[in-house]
Amino acid sequence: MDAKPQACQEQQPIDEDIEVVEGPGSQLEVGTMRGKVAFDELMIWGHESTSDSSADPYVRGTEEWIAFAEEIHSYTTESKLPTR
Repeated sequence: MDAKPQACQEQQPIDEDIEVVEGPGSQLEVGTMRGKVAFDELMIWGHESTSDSSADPYVRGTEEWIAFAEEIHSYTTESKLPTR
């Protein structure tokens, strides 16, 4: 199976203004994410059985990290835009 590199898609500007509606007393939290450590490999022990993410905090953390990384490195699509 040959993996071919995919061409990077350019982000398209959104023509509509997106309005953020906040309720009374709600505050928008703003912060910066900074990496604390880096790693270049991941070793999995007991790979002959599947892990339950509700019981294994390491599996759950890895799944959450991958989902977060996918979100911050993805492009906004029509299906992700808020509806009016």
